[in-house]
Parts: sequence; C-alpha cells; structure tokens
Amino acid sequence: MPRYYFNVQDDLVPIDDHGTELTDAAAAKIMALRVAGDYIRELGPDFLNKPNWQLEVTDEVARRVVTIKLLVY
Repeated sequence: MPRYYFNVQDDLVPIDDHGTELTDAAAAKIMALRVAGDYIRELGPDFLNKPNWQLEVTDEVARRVVTIKLLVY
C-alpha cells in the first residue's frame, strides 16, 4: 500500500516523517479533509490567529497529492 505524508505548515506541528498507508490518492484526499477538520476543531478560536494555514499531502516520491489552504481575514 502506498504511503502518504501529511504536513501542516505550522510551528507547532512536526514534519510527518512516518506517513500513513492508504489505498490510493483519493483516500489520501479524504484523509486530508479529516486531518484539516480535526486540527481546526482542536485549536478552536485560536485557529483565527493562523492567517495562512496550509496542509500539504505528498506521496512516497514527494509528489503533491493535495494542498488545503485556509486563509483567515
């Protein structure tokens, strides 16, 4: 099974050097939405202090699968 890496652009979250095995890129995109939602839920209102939040998912050869960007104005 391929491995996907979920990296949040944030000083508080370490780089994902372990990755997660998922069936395919479509599954990685769905997982990215869950990860983003969990992160926002955990931070609650403090998330509003992160004006350029980003989650990037890459595959085993560092190809970008999906990027989720949330801009807070």
